[in-house]
Amino acid sequence: MDRTYYLASDGRGANDVRPHRQGDRQGLAGNFKQRFPKWLLMAFVIALLVANTINIGADLAGMADATAMLSGINSRWFVLFSLS
Repeated sequence: MDRTYYLASDGRGANDVRPHRQGDRQGLAGNFKQRFPKWLLMAFVIALLVANTINIGADLAGMADATAMLSGINSRWFVLFSLS
């Protein structure tokens, strides 16, 4: 299988060398679907959902703590306010 590589740039200085095959237009999800069983893909999706939920919670708590340091108000009120 012969692969050619091209240099991709996003215009902000981040360059990446990516493999390119003519006619390969499936994308990441399509390639994963071809190469992995469905149960493994579902495990990846669930793990990603859990990790993102924990990360969002940590971000909200951190921003609430920073706001509480500036204002003197209990940080729990800021977390509740941001969730509403």
